[in-house]
Amino acid sequence: ETSHESAAIFLSRTILLTQQYKEIKGVWIYELKDGGLDKSDKEHNFGLFDYKESPKPSYCKLNNILRHASNKKLYVNPLKIGLITRQYTNEKQTEKISVIFTKNWANRNFGKKFEISSESDFELLDGSCQEIKFSATRILKLEINQDPILIRHTKNLTIKTD
Repeated sequence: ETSHESAAIFLSRTILLTQQYKEIKGVWIYELKDGGLDKSDKEHNFGLFDYKESPKPSYCKLNNILRHASNKKLYVNPLKIGLITRQYTNEKQTEKISVIFTKNWANRNFGKKFEISSESDFELLDGSCQEIKFSATRILKLEINQDPILIRHTKNLTIKTD
């Protein structure tokens, strides 16, 4: 059995990782809304929304990625500290969205804190259904795991292990 949160992380990683391959023309979602209410029937649980049309974590994370990272140019930035980063910029390169998550699903860096800093303020973009607002900052210490985080910024970010 897969939890809603695990499914959301898997979907967001899949979308982000497939964007770098021109050979992949799209990713299809099996079901928009759950097919029923029976939690033991796996065919009732594939939707981005539950049967009563409330958004599930997969929808919220996918919406966050599409809202902030679509229609922007993608740059793949390899890091040597066990993380995957993707940077998206608008045409004028006045706004950047960086996406950061661990390289492998096994998550060797679980519990490892990273320090993210920049010469100007940046903002952590929440991918949950609660729409948590984070204030702008120039330095942030956080645990990075397999769940992608999105950061809006104008100047380059520096990421180092804590």
